[in-house]
Formats: sequence, C-alpha cells, structure tokens
Amino acid sequence: MVVVVFFLSLLFVFNSYVSGRLEEFSLYNEYSRLRNKAIRVTDLLLRTPGLPEDWNESNYLQLGLAEEEYIISSQKLDQFLNLSEEEVADSLGLGSYRLFLNISSALNYTSWVEYIFGEYPSSSQVAIPVRRLALLDVNGKNIPVKVLLVVWK
Repeated sequence: MVVVVFFLSLLFVFNSYVSGRLEEFSLYNEYSRLRNKAIRVTDLLLRTPGLPEDWNESNYLQLGLAEEEYIISSQKLDQFLNLSEEEVADSLGLGSYRLFLNISSALNYTSWVEYIFGEYPSSSQVAIPVRRLALLDVNGKNIPVKVLLVVWK
C-alpha cells in the first residue's frame, strides 16, 4: 500500500513537472513565431514600397511604406494610417496578432513628428517590439525617425 501511494505521489509530481515544461515550450514557440512575424512585418514596411508600388487605400495587394530601403514615404504613411487594424493585419499576414506602430523624430528638431497606428499592448501575454531607425521623406526632406513596431497577442 505504501509503495502504491509513493508511486502515485511520484507520478503526480512528474506529471506536474512535465505539464509546466510543456506550457513553457508552448509559450516559447508562440514567442518565436511572433518574433519572426514582427521582423518580417518590419522589413515589409520599411524596405519595400508595397504592391502596386503606387498603392492607395483602395488598391493595395501588399503594404509597404518605403520609397527606398528605410526611406518612408509620407504619402504612403498617410494612406497606411487611414486603414483599419483589420485591413493592415490581413495585408501583412498577421492573422490573430495585433500591431502597434510608432514613428517619431529621432533627433530634437523644432518640428517634432509622431505617427501612431494601432493600440499599444498594455497587458498581453506575448508582445515583441522591433526598433529601427529610418528616414521620413517630408516634402523632399529626409527627417531621421525612430520606428517602433510591436506585434502582440
């Protein structure tokens, strides 16, 4: 009888340990998938012009904000900001993940720029931030900007 109780106790402890490890592994896989999506989305937005290259709110196949690599078109950014979160998520292949984008001046200019799209994740289980430096073309003048993109669930 004592052996059976000991065996069942040992089995319970082992099961609890394995369950905890499986949960950690599942969270790690979620984190890894989300990290890859965040990097891919950042590259799409900052390194490609989108499809077609002169896309607008009604004819885009793939979103992209770049005039050239890491030079953001202010016209495309304005079009992007007019889209819904669902439209952006569908175009970028985010599925059930959410997106937050903040583009702000990298230096202390007299004219500060800041663009925000989406909701910042206040209490999500998994959120992956990606930070990049880029240039924002405003009337032919390239302004250094910080780009913060967060993909979250």
